Amino acid sequence: MRRVLSSWAVAAFLAASMTVLACGDEDEPPTETSGGSAGKGGAGGKGGSGGTFGSSGGIAATGGNGGATEQGGAGGEAEPTGDAGAGPGGAGGTPDDAGPGGAAGTGGGAAGAPDAAECDLSGEGLEREALPADIEEDLTLTNDRVWVIEGTVHVHDGATLTIPPCTRLEGLSDPTPGFVVALRGGRIVADGTAEEPILFTSSQPVGERRAGDWGGVVLLGRAPITRPGGDTEAIYEGLTDEIYTYGGDDPDDDSGTLRYVRIEFGGWDIFPDKEVNGLSMAGVGRRTVIDHVMVSNTLDDCFEWWGGTVEASHLIANNCGDDYFDGDEGWRGGARYLFGRRDVASVDSDDPNGFELDGINDGTEPRTAFSFQNVTLCGTGEPSPRANPHYGMLLRELVTGTLENVALLGFEYGIETRDAIAQGDVTIESSSFWALSEGIGETDAGGDDDGGFDDASIFTETPSNEVPDPVPFTVAECLEDEGPTAAVLESGLGAFPDADAVARWALDAPWVDWSED
Repeated sequence: MRRVLSSWAVAAFLAASMTVLACGDEDEPPTETSGGSAGKGGAGGKGGSGGTFGSSGGIAATGGNGGATEQGGAGGEAEPTGDAGAGPGGAGGTPDDAGPGGAAGTGGGAAGAPDAAECDLSGEGLEREALPADIEEDLTLTNDRVWVIEGTVHVHDGATLTIPPCTRLEGLSDPTPGFVVALRGGRIVADGTAEEPILFTSSQPVGERRAGDWGGVVLLGRAPITRPGGDTEAIYEGLTDEIYTYGGDDPDDDSGTLRYVRIEFGGWDIFPDKEVNGLSMAGVGRRTVIDHVMVSNTLDDCFEWWGGTVEASHLIANNCGDDYFDGDEGWRGGARYLFGRRDVASVDSDDPNGFELDGINDGTEPRTAFSFQNVTLCGTGEPSPRANPHYGMLLRELVTGTLENVALLGFEYGIETRDAIAQGDVTIESSSFWALSEGIGETDAGGDDDGGFDDASIFTETPSNEVPDPVPFTVAECLEDEGPTAAVLESGLGAFPDADAVARWALDAPWVDWSED
């Protein structure tokens, strides 16, 4: 325990009690004039600082002695930190013939706040509790237990599921993979921090976790979508109940907040090409917040948008079974600061791509119109073991959009276009492509699938694009077990344009985990 002792205050002005005699006739008694004002007692010593958390504060010093008529000095003041001081305030000043004692001093330091405990998302030693299958009114979880996702958990219209920072949720695989879905009008508010993220993960122990151990997170909103024939609503793929309908006419719809969230070891193929991805967003509106979300080791796409207007920022796609980022059905949103990578063992699709961006082939308006900025996509650096090559981006079905500051490497081809596409529908600017084993654009050697369009021209005909020599970093540096190396982060390209941008990612904080099992 720390103690602080203050000195006694100096006594007040000594002349305060003196009297002055006037001169007069010797027969008259002398006239007494008023004495001077009594001085104020010296200030009391400062109270002792509160000790560190868990200990008592210092002992407060005593107030100074009172002068004539004035009070003694105030006792010590409280220090702003530490536990409440054990010592009392200083005593009041000692009175003299004319003045009362000074006021007692104040006590020791105020109680200090404890150091914040480090967020532990292991779930060890915590009670486990199942989430209800139907959340029909607002529900706020606590982070003192592990929340279990059994089957489908529905957040219904008008209800909000609030998940506090440093909360662990585990999805089960039996009898069907568990997943959480915010239905139209329902909201999930999972607002974590870099140091206290929110984790959706497998129920299997570390070392035995695999992609597909559970489902994922699905947001269904009322924002506009584009479907063949002009339909403005649809039921989520692979499901039949109308409660899974998405789409509508509200571009400002709000499905909640996902911030500093990690979703890992999920993905469920309900039927072939009908799946729950890591994070699925269908008809999600622009008031929804998607920021600092990592999807890792998932069976299908890491992120997919079906229509809607939602924007996103700081997304990490790690070891996706299919596409890193997939947008279709008239999605008119975008994202900035994206990082994607995978090793060849994670591929679980015959058509795996970095971006897969689709419109509607029958020409229904409005067309998909995406916008991506500050992107780094790293392929496997190896030939695809599946039916089709690895493409950095697949553009098809009358899609439109813009890409700016993209660093793309490690795929077989950078760009593959299919179906009807015209020059200017998609633009790429200020971007760098390299380490593409077969070329920048697919050459349609196996047959024309895009009306003879020159796939590479989207990149090569824009002067601000380049194939850098020497290369800024390698595929291996992108795929390091502990995450991208300094060469990637300091490249000034793609997702990491400068030091400030790297700092905002907070890649060394607990919201990021590159573990494969």
